[in-house]
Amino acid sequence: MVYRPEGTGPFAAVVLSHGRGSSAADFGSLIAPTFVSRGLVCIGVNYTLASGVRLGTIRTPYQTHHGDADSTVALSFELRLDSLFTALGVEHVLYVYPGLGHNDVRWLPLVLQRVHDRYAAHGMF
Repeated sequence: MVYRPEGTGPFAAVVLSHGRGSSAADFGSLIAPTFVSRGLVCIGVNYTLASGVRLGTIRTPYQTHHGDADSTVALSFELRLDSLFTALGVEHVLYVYPGLGHNDVRWLPLVLQRVHDRYAAHGMF
């Protein structure tokens, strides 16, 4: 699934990746409109670390956001992924949001700002 702002661009793009239990269409349709309103192209992929992707093949920088009150996916899984990225030398950052659950994080303006700031730091805006 590809969601894009109106206009001719160029636009920075973000790949939306979600774990098991969701699809590119489901997750993308929920979160992409907010990113698109910020001028980002969103590419929703049915690609997940939970479905057998070999972690050692990942070279793309990762930015992950997780609530510490998530009862759907334990924070310990995200912390393990973070430590594996560190061991493999993959550029990454993990943001943990105190008191927030699984569905709370994606709507935070702070999440969107952090994604925007990451691209801006690389000259994309």
